[in-house]
Amino acid sequence: ALTIVLNVISISLVVDSNFSYVFIIAGILSALLFFVFIKKVEKIVEFEQSEKIDFFSYILKAWDNVFLKNTSVNSLYRETLEKKYNLTNTNIERSAFYSEGLVFVLTIVSSLPVFGLILYLAFTHQGDTGLMGALLVTIPKQLMILSNFRAFFNQITNLASFKARFKSSWDNSNIQDCDLKERINLSKILFADQKYS
Repeated sequence: ALTIVLNVISISLVVDSNFSYVFIIAGILSALLFFVFIKKVEKIVEFEQSEKIDFFSYILKAWDNVFLKNTSVNSLYRETLEKKYNLTNTNIERSAFYSEGLVFVLTIVSSLPVFGLILYLAFTHQGDTGLMGALLVTIPKQLMILSNFRAFFNQITNLASFKARFKSSWDNSNIQDCDLKERINLSKILFADQKYS
């Protein structure tokens, strides 16, 4: 963020002060878009994490059945395992697509005002060789600023995804306490062929 701010200030001082406004507009548009779509991305990531946990818990629960050497049990295990694997894989791909898609859209949105100003300045100051030279020289720096924007969006999206994964793991790992007295039927407990009373 500091690199972006310093580079925008230097371009605004060297080329045109409107660049500071354009980058502020780009940042505000990107932030608004981010806050609109990040909840959807978080829900997709949480669902992906839940599917992964469900897949691994199925493997752990069903593993004992494989040792029974029963062909019907094994074939049912394989079918269910393959379905759960495909569902989990689909959700992982969907989650990655939405996360990367959000970063891509934010990058495009932040680029449009900047490139719009560059084109505007190029067309309105065609005779001004000093400004055109400064504009041409600073285009790589502006591209670098936009790549910093992309890296910034990527980090924020990754943090949101990590938070959603952690929350989903936490929710799935919380075990509710149950009252064991309610689950024990004392009338069915036998000691040395004697009923317990």
